[in-house]
Amino acid sequence: MVSTDNYSLSEQTISMASTPKQKQTKIKQGGWIIDKESNDSDLLLVLDVTDIPASDWVIFETPPQDPDITVASENQNHPANSSVILAVYLSSLNNKLSDWSPETIVEQYTSDELPRGITPYAFPESRLKSASK
Repeated sequence: MVSTDNYSLSEQTISMASTPKQKQTKIKQGGWIIDKESNDSDLLLVLDVTDIPASDWVIFETPPQDPDITVASENQNHPANSSVILAVYLSSLNNKLSDWSPETIVEQYTSDELPRGITPYAFPESRLKSASK
């Protein structure tokens, strides 16, 4: 069992998602994902599945003479038209909150009331894989 102080997922759930012979589950809001490019095994909770391409999602605005920094420009090994997924790290939730559930966090995100210190990150969908059944 993979455990954290506040939330746990069974190893079976994780291994099923990472088994190449298994059909991959589509990434959904409230689901668990893994960053395929991270050396860290930390899971992420999906806050939003957008239809916005990575090339249009601005991470940092720059002076007018410079191009803005986008999800696509920061993830050049992925298609610029890959949809943006917003997610938060499980370790961040456990480190900063004493009592939470995935449903509560998604609801707080949706109503623009995420607790202070919980930072959503934007990823191109092609960089992620589902860790949910």
